[in-house]
Amino acid sequence: MTPSEEQPDQPTRDSELSFSALEEQDVLVQAFRHFLQIELSKPRPKQISDVVAEFSRRVTFLTKIFDLDHLTDDLASQIPGLSDAKMAELALDASDSAKGRERLARYLEAQPYPHYESDPSNRDLVIRVEENGTRVSGHFVNKNFVVVNDEQ
Repeated sequence: MTPSEEQPDQPTRDSELSFSALEEQDVLVQAFRHFLQIELSKPRPKQISDVVAEFSRRVTFLTKIFDLDHLTDDLASQIPGLSDAKMAELALDASDSAKGRERLARYLEAQPYPHYESDPSNRDLVIRVEENGTRVSGHFVNKNFVVVNDEQ
């Protein structure tokens, strides 16, 4: 077996991965340059460390809310317009979507047991879910869960 027969696609895959990674880095660099230019043109520019921290905060926010592929097209134009109010609006919109509900469900499932959820038959009660799957209705009294007898 010749070396080309052993790994015929290896060089192509490596170059595709590295090209994609370089492309993403280039998009981030261009977005940072644009953001830096805007920040430094303000009458009272911030310290460079503050600008870097703010850019990082905004990019981190965007990548948590959206897929990176969705952002790469116009990342440089989106970042400067992200005020705290706009980020809150985007976060609320994203949480009230199928992806947001799925992300919340994964987060809640990752929490330690017992889990609590609202009781659909009585909004004054909650359901405690144990690790073994046991479900018990009740409510909290002075931070303690009190079981309510459903047979009343």
